[in-house]
Amino acid sequence: MSGTLGWIVRRLVDIALLRSGPQALPASTTLTVGCALAYVAAGTAALGARLGPARAAAEGVLDAAMLAAFAWGLLRLRGWPNRFRQTYAALTGTGTLFALLAWPLMALAWRAEQLGGVPLPLGLALLGMVAWTLLVLGHILRHALEAPMPVAVGLALLYVLFSWWVTALVLPEAAGAGS
Repeated sequence: MSGTLGWIVRRLVDIALLRSGPQALPASTTLTVGCALAYVAAGTAALGARLGPARAAAEGVLDAAMLAAFAWGLLRLRGWPNRFRQTYAALTGTGTLFALLAWPLMALAWRAEQLGGVPLPLGLALLGMVAWTLLVLGHILRHALEAPMPVAVGLALLYVLFSWWVTALVLPEAAGAGS
């Protein structure tokens, strides 16, 4: 990977590995929109086999919109709305990476579920992905909001729970698919 895309991916990997924060990204509208579109596309691809493409896309768009509102609201409350583009690009960019990493694990889990049950190592790997995702969301929020890490991880957990709840209300078939 070379050029600008390679540079952006390296910055996102650094953020996902907790080596840098959202301030490592440029405050670019093009980057922010690109990361948001990639986030929706990766989420749609990862969930498409289980939910179907239309439902997966609807869930991806809803999540991207809720994540934008959440980040904007928190930054606005702190008085730093100018940090939105970098924060949202970091949230959706790392979210894209996690979706791509989780995609094969989720496909294996769904197949195993159809065959009678998810093996413990696979379940633990998925749980680890969820924990890592929460930690990275907290890490990004810690930098963006200049908040203590426990507060930022708590906000990340609140967002994830709120997102699941709203998704279950707005897209009930998506929330219960495969159950």
